[in-house]
Amino acid sequence: MPMGYNMPMNVRGFTLVEMVVCIAIFAMMTALLVAKYGTFNQSVLLTDLAYDTAITVRTAQTYGLGVQSTGGSNPFNYAYGVEFCANVNGCGTIGSVHLTNNFFVLFSDVKNDKFFDAGNIQQSIYTLTRGAIVSGICVTTDCTAPDGNLRLDITFKRPNPDAIICSTAKCENSTTHVPYPPYPFAGIFIKGTDGSTREVTIRNTGQISVQE
Repeated sequence: MPMGYNMPMNVRGFTLVEMVVCIAIFAMMTALLVAKYGTFNQSVLLTDLAYDTAITVRTAQTYGLGVQSTGGSNPFNYAYGVEFCANVNGCGTIGSVHLTNNFFVLFSDVKNDKFFDAGNIQQSIYTLTRGAIVSGICVTTDCTAPDGNLRLDITFKRPNPDAIICSTAKCENSTTHVPYPPYPFAGIFIKGTDGSTREVTIRNTGQISVQE
């Protein structure tokens, strides 16, 4: 650069004040993103848990319709189902399993009584992670007020793909053994630590979906 050359005013750099303002704006945006990340991450995890729940019900349907063997005298003719508990105090103990609202059970219905109890075979236990729970269950057409005390069993038996939906381990009168009217669908509410929920809906036609 020749001696005596003066830099034009319009090519000067940032002033100290401008640099401080830019850094402050960047810091505020970073803090905002970090704060929102936890909520976003919780939302994604809760949605994943809801879809995992739906996939487990679909697995029971596949086992019930397919040729999954569970042992016993007639291993290919048993129904398969999933047991859910929405009670914070648990829903009783089946064998070595104390049913609670932070996991659900995939089972084979060797007794053909449509719910998970002593004598039926536990296949797998699926735990809801990150503090999530089954916060409520509904078995009516209105799921705006899910019940937090219900126990729900959904089973599938070949060759019918339809879901057999039983609430609180009751599918028939225990004295007369007359079947109760089938529920049209069930709603299972999965609740995260931030209070948000996802609903897994199973219709008696065998349709399974997740409502976000």
